[in-house]
Amino acid sequence: EQEIDVSSTSVSFNVRLQSAVNYQQFVVFKVTPADALVEFNGETLYVSDGTAQKLVPFGTYDYVIASEDYHTVTANVTVNDVNNKKVINVDLKPAYGWITIDGSSAEGATVYIDNKLVGKAPLRREMLSSGTHKVSIVKPMYKSYEASVEITDADMTELRPILTADFASISLKAEDGVEIWVNEQKKGVGVWTGELASGAYIVECRKENHRKVSQTITVNPDMEVTEF
Repeated sequence: EQEIDVSSTSVSFNVRLQSAVNYQQFVVFKVTPADALVEFNGETLYVSDGTAQKLVPFGTYDYVIASEDYHTVTANVTVNDVNNKKVINVDLKPAYGWITIDGSSAEGATVYIDNKLVGKAPLRREMLSSGTHKVSIVKPMYKSYEASVEITDADMTELRPILTADFASISLKAEDGVEIWVNEQKKGVGVWTGELASGAYIVECRKENHRKVSQTITVNPDMEVTEF
């Protein structure tokens, strides 16, 4: 823009226009993690080793930096310097933490988190998104264990569950040479002592050339060593 005075005489003046290219600037993004998505003014930029760049005219632009398991950054940048690159450093903050599951009674137990099988205890460092998660632990001869855990950004949560025994020690006796079967599984001959989980069982005594004899027993964890 230029102001001029106009009179009754002729007026002449020169106007020099600066090329539009001189009003452009490089915008450079340096992001962590290095594979984060960079969206600039609605366009997804190519990212190499955590760096993306674009030459743009002067103005104000919106950008979004996002990556799975991290908090998304949404902001804007003003471009107005032809002599320097506009460098934007974005270090995304983790939206995840870790959980450790340990404890003697949980040793070897099967662990589910949010109804998904994750492995056997102990779990030393399982990554989870920040927020509330359901933990289920299952182990033969023990009551199932459930808990809700809160995972916070970049923190370790320790869970040391105490599983409750759900079995009893049982002694089954029969005459010499008589096979002892429990729920169609042969346990021994003449006598068998072992542990059974809570519940009902069909105990059968079998001997060649003899009719088998069966009995239903109910086992609960409050029993002492019990003979049948």
